[in-house]
Amino acid sequence: MPAVFSDLFVWYQIPILIVLVVTFILFSLSSKRKSIISTKPRSLIVFGKLVILFFLFGALILPSVNRARVLELCAVCKTRLKGLGTAIELYHQTNKAYPPSPKEMIKEGFASIKNFKCPLDTQDREISYFYLPPLETDDGETFVMCDYKDNHENKRFILAKAGHVVEYSEEEFQAELKKPHNTRFAEALKKEEGL
Repeated sequence: MPAVFSDLFVWYQIPILIVLVVTFILFSLSSKRKSIISTKPRSLIVFGKLVILFFLFGALILPSVNRARVLELCAVCKTRLKGLGTAIELYHQTNKAYPPSPKEMIKEGFASIKNFKCPLDTQDREISYFYLPPLETDDGETFVMCDYKDNHENKRFILAKAGHVVEYSEEEFQAELKKPHNTRFAEALKKEEGL
């Protein structure tokens, strides 16, 4: 199954699809039989069949639509982080130093406040990402910015100093934080999230 289709298709939709197909076949066969007793149109029965098919189809499609919406918002979050990586690099080239805080980047016009808001963040906070200015000596894989823990369910998007965005499960993220080049970031994040 293609990766995109498997993300949108939920396991419990298979039985619903089977029921939908079988119901459609049975209804179409039963409507082809002519009654000897009555030749009146059975509009109420046809309407009932259509209502059942409509609800079965809705039950099949609705979870996929919701999943697609979440995937779209995750893509927006990744894009914003990537844009913030570009803004950090532009700030660095202009000022010969990394921005001390997101508010400094906003104040100097390198990013807007909208860029710092994850579309899936349900908390009432102005900035949805944790940022720690990198050191000049840090390598490209050092974490610079990440989602707060509750932005996404069991995953985080990370912006590395080199400017690329990576998606990690919470377990993978915690393992990456233990690497020596991320020690400073891990300590600051732990203090920020109160862990």
